[in-house]
Amino acid sequence: MNRAKERRKYRRFRVALPIDCSGIQFFQARDSQNLSEGGIFIQTKLIEKLGVKVEIVFIFKEDWETIKVFGEVAWTGKINDEQDSRISSSGMGIRFIDPPDDFTKRIKRLYLRPLL
Repeated sequence: MNRAKERRKYRRFRVALPIDCSGIQFFQARDSQNLSEGGIFIQTKLIEKLGVKVEIVFIFKEDWETIKVFGEVAWTGKINDEQDSRISSSGMGIRFIDPPDDFTKRIKRLYLRPLL
């Protein structure tokens, strides 16, 4: 079993949710790759150092509402696609820092559920 999966507190879900992310060295608009209640993986070649605080603005397509969430770079590197191990993405894993309740409720309702 993958050790990273053993350490995860929350189940991750693949999403294509538009975000604006800014750190010390960059600002970029991206789609998130995967999301959990505790954090997000952002596929990017622009990597911040571990521990750097970032601001992420989530843009919800359903009503174009935005919610700002702060996070910290928890890890950087590559991840393998869960369905096809030949595909990998480089980027950074962001751990949320005290996300607002309305954000957590919204992502649980819209994104953090198995597809039927």
